[in-house]
Amino acid sequence: MRRRVQGKSPHNTILTGVGLTCLAITAACGVKTDTHHTLPSVVSAAETKAKPNFAIPASRSRDFHNAELSTGIRPNLTQSSSATISPVKSKLQQNWSKEAGINPGKLRSSIAPNEVNELSLREYNYEVISDNDPETTTVDREITTGSVAKQNVGKENNLGFQSVIQHTISTNPDILIVDAQSEDARIGIEIEKTSFLPTLDLSASTGRENTYSESKIYENIQRDEVSLVLQQTLYDFGARKNAVKRQEVLHKSAQLRKSDTTEQVTFEVLRAYLNYLRESDLVNSSARNVGAHKDIVKLIGVREEGGDATLADVKKAETRLDTANSQKLENQNRLKDSITTFKRMTELDPSKVKRPNYLIRRFNPKVAGNVETAILNNPRLQSISADRESLEYQLKQQKAAMLPELFALGEANFKSNAAGDTGVVEDVKAMVGLRVRLYDGGKKMRTAEQIEARIMEADARHQKAYRELTAELEQNEQTLTTNRDKSKFLSDSLTSAKKVTQLYSQQFESGSRTPFELLDAQRDLYKAEQEVINHRYDSALAGYNAMRIQGNLVAYLSTLPAKK
Repeated sequence: MRRRVQGKSPHNTILTGVGLTCLAITAACGVKTDTHHTLPSVVSAAETKAKPNFAIPASRSRDFHNAELSTGIRPNLTQSSSATISPVKSKLQQNWSKEAGINPGKLRSSIAPNEVNELSLREYNYEVISDNDPETTTVDREITTGSVAKQNVGKENNLGFQSVIQHTISTNPDILIVDAQSEDARIGIEIEKTSFLPTLDLSASTGRENTYSESKIYENIQRDEVSLVLQQTLYDFGARKNAVKRQEVLHKSAQLRKSDTTEQVTFEVLRAYLNYLRESDLVNSSARNVGAHKDIVKLIGVREEGGDATLADVKKAETRLDTANSQKLENQNRLKDSITTFKRMTELDPSKVKRPNYLIRRFNPKVAGNVETAILNNPRLQSISADRESLEYQLKQQKAAMLPELFALGEANFKSNAAGDTGVVEDVKAMVGLRVRLYDGGKKMRTAEQIEARIMEADARHQKAYRELTAELEQNEQTLTTNRDKSKFLSDSLTSAKKVTQLYSQQFESGSRTPFELLDAQRDLYKAEQEVINHRYDSALAGYNAMRIQGNLVAYLSTLPAKK
């Protein structure tokens, strides 16, 4: 092995350092060699031409190693180089660990073709973490769910997702509004119940009085009066009873509206959180895509230096790299938007939320029982039914108000000098009376007709809501069915795209593939990753929306265990 550390050319010194580092890693990993592409030959060619634009700093040795892993170029260790590396192996391992953040002794002794992407992914600090969901495929887990776990390292993220839901329910203005309406209806029940109790009225008055009559004239006499009246309704043909029942049903309707609003807000929070996870995975995918394009650009640059590629090939690869960077920026902007949306809804940072297990899963497209039964459990539909029921009780109350009312009356009066100097007069009476309004211009009759029109409106609202919910649930069922059929296809497509990329990298190394074919293979891989990520989250959202329609989303989320 040539050691030119003392050479005059700074580029020679740098390239030799890179060669030593990469050879040490190769020796530590036990990578099989390829006699057609040896690292010393690459270094020699670069040293001979010694062009500054291809001098690779030692700090970039990690990227150089990634280029080798991604494209299949494996350094050849000659007998002399092995003997030279052995005494300094430990020191070079320390240098590599310091520069690349990886202990080469921890790498496996052999690198299979299907492991190349995984190692490159780790080099770019995008860890592959299992979703712990038995219903997800291996390919799904490889490209999703890793970003959040990696992103939360070193942060306080002990807030459970159930706590986030409870916090949102207790602070969301929409829920607070319907909660106040529910309390209003509850108090209305107590108000209507007071009509079953008697009323007691007290009146007292005092003042000066002048009385003129044919016999006597009384001037400036002190007059005092006190009256106490007790009244109790005995029978009103069910008017009070129906008023109480109406308020009870209105309270029930308000509670159902609260449940419906809670389900809707919970789904919106869940969708915001899933969109955050989705965008995190998409950013990771685009970052891996950028890293792969950087490696390809470097390889084509080296090939161009050796005369095996043209400058046009380099420019084409750089254009694809710019496109990959643009896609990454777009995904990063959408990730920021998803964080803003989640914070606006919950006032919390999504990166500090402890993600539940089985949050991303595949749902059975068929609802339990039939669609009609599932729809009838929807709190929105039940609230409309309760509103209609309250109108029926109101109509009964209004019709009862047209009939006589039977009541009992007790009255005690105390009068002093009333209508002259008469002294003190006291009287007590108890009576049973009947009260009815004989004519009111038809007001009560028109009011009853108005309530009947409102009942017709409630029926139409119920029918409209039922149709909308039925169509939405059937659409979700169709979406879940379609996504279930697409899952295997997308998974196979992603696996094939990975294999094609790895195979094209090796064939490009041997000269049987053009740079454009390698770039197209990487583009197809990126597209397949994006489709799989979006497919998983779209399927999960469709399943959760079906739960919301059936009114059991909050109950389901409360049972999810948090990741440890």
